[in-house]
Formats: sequence, C-alpha cells, structure tokens
Amino acid sequence: MNAKRQLTYCSFATHDKCLGVLILEGYLNPIDAAKIAWAKKLNPGGQVLAIPCSESDSDVPPNVFEAMWENKDKLLSGPDARELFNAATIKEIDAERKAWTVGHEKNYDEAIANANEPIRKLGRNDPSEPGYEGGAVFHSPQSAQAYIINNNLPWAVYELALPNGWPLDVDASNEHIEGFARLINNATITQKVPQPGVP
Repeated sequence: MNAKRQLTYCSFATHDKCLGVLILEGYLNPIDAAKIAWAKKLNPGGQVLAIPCSESDSDVPPNVFEAMWENKDKLLSGPDARELFNAATIKEIDAERKAWTVGHEKNYDEAIANANEPIRKLGRNDPSEPGYEGGAVFHSPQSAQAYIINNNLPWAVYELALPNGWPLDVDASNEHIEGFARLINNATITQKVPQPGVP
C-alpha cells in the first residue's frame, strides 16, 4: 500500500505584504519549514505561516493537492498561489476569529466535561497569571497536530474563538522560533478537534 503524500503550504509575509508562497514536501511545523526553506535558498523572510496537509485530508480538494505537488520547491508570488491553489492570504486568515491550541488531552477533556461555563485558554493579559507569556496558538488544526506529533505529546487539538481576531489577540512575532504563536487575550475553547483517522 502506497504511503499518502504530505505537503506543507508556507506563506511568507510582513505585516502588510506577501513575500511569497512555497510548497514543501512533508508534514512540517513552522520552525522546520523555515529551516528547510533557508537551506533551499527559497526563504524570502518575514513571518511564516506553515499549514501541513495530506492528500487524504477531506478539506483539501484533490485538484488543489495535485497543483501543490506539481509546484513544490518553487517560490511563488501571492497572486500566483491564489490562482493555482485557491489560497487565502495571511491577512484573510488573520481576520477570522478562529485559532487552534493544544493541551493535555485527559486534563482538558475532564475540564470541559465538568465545566458549568465555557473553558478559556489564557492569554498573557489575564490578571490571574502575571508574567505568563500566553497560551500556544496555531493558524490551523493541521499545524497544531503536527506540533503534537513532532514532540510526541499526549495532547489534543482544540478550536478557539478569539474575541477580536488574530491582529489583536495573537502575538506571532516568535512563531518561527517557538513553533507556535502566543495568545494575548483570553479565548474560549469551542470544541475538540478529532485526530486524523479517529472517528
């Protein structure tokens, strides 16, 4: 049986400009994606958004996956990527009031099951935790799952509802170093994300 092909969609940008899009083979987190892009001399700088996917993912149309596969290891312009892959820009993704986080599966599931009110993921502005840097957040559930797999953690992925959206609620300045962004303001956990291949 052939192994499923995996790719990582990487978008590089400053706060107001897309610097390029790169498709890399493999299921990569932002740190590894940035390193590989540098090694291939295809990293244009800026903030990197890395979204891994598999050809078996239900939310990736087969024609889009094939287009990405055919264009891997090429630094593409933002408009070219949008045309080839029907891709959203970082600005469009950031405008959505959604993010994903990770947490110890047993502890989080018990807390959610026994809660009388919505569970919050703490941000650095929460007064109850002075000095806290803010919870880990990701641009996609795939990125969060890749972080769990790469670090062999007994964790799961949970969807968050951001109160204001990425620009105001998330600090992604060290994402390329830590492998995740940091939550600034508290966000509500809305649901647990099923693991790939688990009903």
